[in-house]
Amino acid sequence: MKDFFQTHEIVTTPMTLVSDKHWISQGVFISGENAVLNYLTQKLHLEPFLNALIRRTQAEIKGAKEIIVELYEDPELNNPYINVLVRKNQNDTLGFKLDSIWEKVVDEMKPDLRNGTVNLMTDFRPLQSSTV
Repeated sequence: MKDFFQTHEIVTTPMTLVSDKHWISQGVFISGENAVLNYLTQKLHLEPFLNALIRRTQAEIKGAKEIIVELYEDPELNNPYINVLVRKNQNDTLGFKLDSIWEKVVDEMKPDLRNGTVNLMTDFRPLQSSTV
């Protein structure tokens, strides 16, 4: 085992989403960067899943859109999770498209969502230029 750690680089920096400004230039807004980063630091296994959800959403949801990543903390429950909110001005079928994206990424990646989770959803709000 000692040989393994001497010859393999161990990457422990979580959440390239927060530190990688290319996401912001692609229309992804991180709401509460520190809270998102802290959550993902504790749940490193979610980062690849989150990044795949965002990439697939960017590719499959055509036209102008906003993607907002936030930590949701229910005041009555101690079970925070990451929300990926997608907004479009015309979103009549957006919910169905997001469900399809979720299912594809879950089928491909088989993420362990027992210890933390990520939701992909819309809040049905129109695009807000102040968020991008």
